Amino acid sequence: MQLTRAITAVTLLAFTAACRESATEPQTPADALTRDVAVVSGDAAYEDVGVIYAQIGTFGVPMGDVGRVTGWTGPCPYDATTERFTCPVQTREGRTFSRSYAFRDATGNAQRAYDGATTASANFQSSMAGSVERDGWSATMSHERDMTASGLVGTETSHTINGTGSSTESRSRHTDGGLRTYRMSSVATFTNVVVPVPRARGAWPVSGTITRTVTAVREGVVGSVSHERMSTTTFNGTRFASMTVGDRTFTLDLATGRAVRKP
Repeated sequence: MQLTRAITAVTLLAFTAACRESATEPQTPADALTRDVAVVSGDAAYEDVGVIYAQIGTFGVPMGDVGRVTGWTGPCPYDATTERFTCPVQTREGRTFSRSYAFRDATGNAQRAYDGATTASANFQSSMAGSVERDGWSATMSHERDMTASGLVGTETSHTINGTGSSTESRSRHTDGGLRTYRMSSVATFTNVVVPVPRARGAWPVSGTITRTVTAVREGVVGSVSHERMSTTTFNGTRFASMTVGDRTFTLDLATGRAVRKP
């Protein structure tokens, strides 16, 4: 009887360990790639949300916490030739930020200042270059975004964001579960991302999506192999958005940028 119990205990222990490994470790190169793309896409979406809320500062309303990015500081001089306000370059924690914006009324005419009664939309163009390192992942990156906020006329309680973005990770290095190194690039589309205005701490995008097509070139001893994955982040008004990468679903924590795969 004791021998039987011992064998049973060992069997259960081995089964439990196997389940734990299968739940946490990628079983195939394709699984590893999907998880690595989720890490990069989740971090980019985290930065996207910070950029969106930092932009609100140009309207003179509270931004709340904006994570990695810097807040808008003025004055940003107006250039009549480009019809844009170009802001001074800022550096924060080893990352460099460049930004410009433009206001337009309902008929598309450029405005030299924001007017709460007549400004209908605002276009924001920004770039960030630097590096990030955390939780078994490090990368040197460059991000660019071109976003337009609409629904601004009058007393508004939300803005709707549409636009595009692009990024490159010149060296995306993943050490969780083994060493994997990529060169990654992506193209992003922001579709009807609705954010409450002004933003209080703890408020998150109410709806909309950010879709990224990610191209990852895996660097290995046998040469480079290129793969592609699509990720879609869907907002729901809470801190935890849903993100799909290929056929896998993750929960994305918008406060940290960390993505956890759903069972």
